[in-house]
Amino acid sequence: MGRPALTDFGVLVVSFRSRADLPEVLAPFRGRYPIVVVDNASDDGTDAWLRAQSDVESVLLPANLGFAAAVNLGIDRLKRWPYALVVNPDARIDEASAQRLARFLDTHSDVAAVGPRITRPEGEEPSLLMRPTPWRTALFLLSGMRWYGIGGMSGAPASGFPWRKARCGDHLRGSCLMIRMRAWEDVGPMDERFFLYFEETDWCLRARARGWRICIEPDAHAFH
Repeated sequence: MGRPALTDFGVLVVSFRSRADLPEVLAPFRGRYPIVVVDNASDDGTDAWLRAQSDVESVLLPANLGFAAAVNLGIDRLKRWPYALVVNPDARIDEASAQRLARFLDTHSDVAAVGPRITRPEGEEPSLLMRPTPWRTALFLLSGMRWYGIGGMSGAPASGFPWRKARCGDHLRGSCLMIRMRAWEDVGPMDERFFLYFEETDWCLRARARGWRICIEPDAHAFH
């Protein structure tokens, strides 16, 4: 069998003092996909390295504006493509897994964003979460499972964790996800009042409120 046709998408990385990570996170996509790196005024030589990369569009900010603002600026530069892969500098996803995310969006037109399974050094991380409610809180306290996120309030894993089939929930981890541009236009940009953390949670919940689904494709795999 031949190789499946590639789906077009753009790649967005927000960096802050991430010079050492950028070559590896970008390597699977260089020369084949449009890449934008928005740097939040790093002081570790990131700016000089980016200026030397002819195949990477760099946005060098004069101050650290935060993750949400940097994502918004980067997405603006990728609107010609149907999807944007947003990946942290210290996360790793290969082209095959990114293509699986893109194909999932190709075949699920009501999905605003999709994420991969994410593995950390200590094991698999729940990357698809359900927002806390009194009922869910009671269930998870009784089950002995724990909440994931800052202060334990980000959410609980969607049912079936660890997942081996596609699932939908309330929000994804921001370390690696693919966003549908049409959904971005409908939902709007990330709320820049969130300087760091919870901006992707807020965006996903706003997408859910507008009727979009938020899902995980476990056949795609990332490391963080």
